Amino acid sequence: MTAKIYLSFDDANDSARANRVRRYLLGQGYEVSRFHQCSNWERSRGQRPDYVFGGELESELKTCQAVLVLIGGDTAANRWVRHAIGVAHDMRLPMMGLYVDQLPDERGNSCERDINPFDRFAFLDGGRKVRLSERCRTLDWQAACDSDGLDTWLQETVEQQLGHSRRSLIALSTTQSFAVTLQ
Repeated sequence: MTAKIYLSFDDANDSARANRVRRYLLGQGYEVSRFHQCSNWERSRGQRPDYVFGGELESELKTCQAVLVLIGGDTAANRWVRHAIGVAHDMRLPMMGLYVDQLPDERGNSCERDINPFDRFAFLDGGRKVRLSERCRTLDWQAACDSDGLDTWLQETVEQQLGHSRRSLIALSTTQSFAVTLQ
């Protein structure tokens, strides 16, 4: 498969972990978006207005066939990871999550597992609240590599999600309750 995968992750804490996943994906024949500028992108983001940075992120997502959210120690709180999830949903891009907390960082340390960032989004399906985590498959790195491999898992996830219709996404905060008025 020659799909282009967008890696969404917390640059400040998970760059080394993301690099390991990137190398694996490249070895499987995938093209990996955004990573070529990974370390500079997060640093230079502070030098540009948010609307410019958000526009760049959206433009990059338009060139991809799927989004892989790498979940480390603080991913769910990352504003740009959440933005990428929302934009990818609106674009109907297949998304999946991969826990990378047990992969070593640049100092050789693992981190505490964060909550699933897909839990922070929901949509209505027949009047029922459905969290995005119910539709976006998430595995940990070891399980993905011990099974049929991340490659097979990515292909299955893309095929599965393409079958779901588009619904409006609602971002949930950790303290926000879910309330929608249907008309």
